Order: sequence, then C-alpha cells, then structure tokens
Amino acid sequence: MKLILTTSEAYIWKPQLVENLQKNLPAEIKIDSVFITNFKSGKVKLNIHLKRYYYLLGFKQFFLHGIDIIKFKIMDFLDRYFHFKNSYSIQMACKKLKLNYFVVKNLNDERVLDKIRRRSPDLIINFGNQIFGEKLLSLPKRGCINKHCSLLPSYKGIYPIWWTLLNNEKECGVSLHQMEKAVDAGKILGQEIIQIEPDDSFYSIFQKCYNISVDLIIKTVQQIANNNEKEVINSYKPSYFGFPTKKEMKLFFQSGKKIK
Repeated sequence: MKLILTTSEAYIWKPQLVENLQKNLPAEIKIDSVFITNFKSGKVKLNIHLKRYYYLLGFKQFFLHGIDIIKFKIMDFLDRYFHFKNSYSIQMACKKLKLNYFVVKNLNDERVLDKIRRRSPDLIINFGNQIFGEKLLSLPKRGCINKHCSLLPSYKGIYPIWWTLLNNEKECGVSLHQMEKAVDAGKILGQEIIQIEPDDSFYSIFQKCYNISVDLIIKTVQQIANNNEKEVINSYKPSYFGFPTKKEMKLFFQSGKKIK
C-alpha cells in the first residue's frame, strides 16, 4: 500500500511522528511522499494570525513560544551539517529518511493535485490544517484519513485539546476518521483514549496524543490494507468548536489552566 502524508510544518511532535511512522510501518506499507504546508492559513493575514495566538497563549507563553521558534530554526539549520538524533522540522526528517517531500501553499491547487495524482497513492493520511476539496478527496484509491486530537464526534473543529481543558473534561484522545467535505466528519476507523490528569497542560496533552498516534495509525492502515477496517461506535455527543473568543481565552487562564 502506498501512502502520502499531508501536514503543516512544525518543529515539535510532527517531525517525530513522521520519523516513527517511517521506521515502524510494516514492509508492505510504504510512505511515498510528504506534502508540507505552512501552519498559517493563507486566508488569514499575518498580523491577525499573531494577534490570535497572543491572546490564545497569553503574554508569557507567546514570548517563550517565539524564543522556541528561533531556537528550533537555528537547530534545524545546524542539523543540516551535524545530523542530530532529533529532527527540528518535517523537511529535515524527510531528508534523513530519504522520503520525497514537497512544500506547497495549497493542497487543493490544480498543480498540486496533478502532482498527487501522478504519484497514484492508495491512501492519504492527513495531520495538517488545510480543508480538503472534493477533487483531493477523490484522488487516493482507498480515500483520505485525518488524525484529530479529540474523541470524535465530540470536539470537532480547531484546538480540541484547548477546549477539552477549558471544559474540565476528564479524558481526551486521538481519532482517525475517513475524510469528507464536512470538517471532521466521516466514519471513525480508529480511536484511543487518554486520561487528563490535574497537572496536565495544553502541551502535555498534545504530547500524550502524539505518543499514541503512531501505533493507532499503523493499526488502522493495516486494517484498511487488509480490507478489515471497522467503524468505531461510541456514545460521545457531537460538538464543534471554532477559534475561542477573548473572553474564553481569559477564562482559560483565570481557571488555572496551563499552556505549557
């Protein structure tokens, strides 16, 4: 089975996810290529994007996050020459693993679609932030699978972990679902639960989610390859959340929740 991964660039979690997938996938399942997009949506102006994250993270974490980005960009640059054990970007992870990769702005662009079409993937696995159009959804023989950090159908939308913390949930998790035109819809093919501890933060829950993601993805892809995929049926109530308001962001910190 031939896989294509689609993802937004990142300096934590995602490079290790790509590395661990490549190293642990069974021999009959291959990652053909990785399509990498910018984390910032092309529809959102930079000043608005930064303003959103200033309120989302709070002054301290916004400042520290900026320092982290600079630090990891330096490490990523040095990694080209010193080949560190850990990668600091998905691009460097792909180079070390000798994986084909393409940096693109819009996955739904006709030129990108044509490039994906020529690679003839059996399955696309997405852990990025772009919405797939109908043409993209129809390209792989076995469809498109999205990784979402919530227990679907609850907490569809953006920042599910942030909303999970704000709403004082006791558990969270990772869901793999067939992609449809509607956001975070489609049949759930894999799901794992994690418990939220009192001292957990936004970052620590993200780390827990990524810790269980590789095994869940491999298990689900193997089921698809063997024509043995099973729909996950649960009793979670459907819900959807968008970008939080200033009031909700303020409440997050007032209630003692932590980003990191």
